[in-house]
Amino acid sequence: MNIWQLDPVNLTPYYDLAVCEALAQTGSQVRLVTSEYLYDDLEYPNAFTVDKRYFRGLNHKILLKYPRLRQLLRGITYPFTHWTVLQEIKTSRPEMIHIQWSRLPDFDLWLIRQIQKLKIPVVHTVHDIVPLFDQQSARKIGQVYALVDALIVHTEANRRELMERFPNLNRERVYVVPHVHLIEHQHYTPQHVTKADAKKRLGIALDTAVVTFFGLIKAYKGLDILEAALCEIKTDLMVIVAGKPDSEHEQSILDRLKKSKNVKVYDFYIPREEVWIYHLAADVVVFPYRAIYQSGALLTAMGFGCPVIVTDVGGMPETVDGNGWVIPPEDPEILAETINEAISDFIRLESMSRRSLEIIEQKHSLRAIGSQLMELYHNLSRKQL
Repeated sequence: MNIWQLDPVNLTPYYDLAVCEALAQTGSQVRLVTSEYLYDDLEYPNAFTVDKRYFRGLNHKILLKYPRLRQLLRGITYPFTHWTVLQEIKTSRPEMIHIQWSRLPDFDLWLIRQIQKLKIPVVHTVHDIVPLFDQQSARKIGQVYALVDALIVHTEANRRELMERFPNLNRERVYVVPHVHLIEHQHYTPQHVTKADAKKRLGIALDTAVVTFFGLIKAYKGLDILEAALCEIKTDLMVIVAGKPDSEHEQSILDRLKKSKNVKVYDFYIPREEVWIYHLAADVVVFPYRAIYQSGALLTAMGFGCPVIVTDVGGMPETVDGNGWVIPPEDPEILAETINEAISDFIRLESMSRRSLEIIEQKHSLRAIGSQLMELYHNLSRKQL
């Protein structure tokens, strides 16, 4: 099957890579239509085609100094690039278009309508039911969801929340396909490295318990909740906080944490070849999120065999699948109690580590996700006949 994946703004580059590779492994011809990613030097496999046609020329270092001007230019070029994509679709005639993100719904609605006139099914993944980057676009994004031929969510909890938020959607067009494991980080993990190697790289004694908070740091991820929990933790441990803050407020929390003797802070974008260090060093990874629909960071942690503590929000409990601690959000005291419990039982942590790897392989691997997506695509194609 000839399949196009569209993520114009490249909001989820590692997810896109994993999905495209999963589809390519099924024997499909896959094309990713996207833009240049600013924060890492991505390497794209030869198994699929990458077309970085959106926002060409707008990543020049001079424009990066003027973000408002760059944002304006991106908005101007967005619909014109849609038009060029449509012309290419008319020529190449892919059998399936799969949109990962609708960044500007007004223009995306136009593109979807034009594609459907060509009798090509359009699938849309609902990563965030209402995009976290634009809470004001709920009505427009609802129109996009209603128009496409199929919607993908990552858990049953996400499907319930989607239907509650947009009750007029046809439930039969909403499919649950789990979030794919982000294999990019494993590709850059050296062979045969161990927990001892990771702790040594971070200057941590092997017998010291380690709790990790990892990923781009945003307010909804609850770093301040972890900060408040630290004073309640009774056991000796080391807390690792690794990730770039997205606001001055988050940076201020990191600056306070730097003053704690049992906290190591790495407040910068973690390059892909170093992701393994912060995960293999961890005895448990914490996700004290206030809100989320699904988390690639959670799957990354589980893919490294990490036991996890998550809050009862979005699809996180469903993803953990009984293999981890699920706690209420916004509760530092319970978070502290749970950390104390977790790091006091290393036999249980070892069992959870093995089970994390099993869950990833069974439900989130390239093989599992590629198979489910292809089944959905074939069903949609048959309906077009």
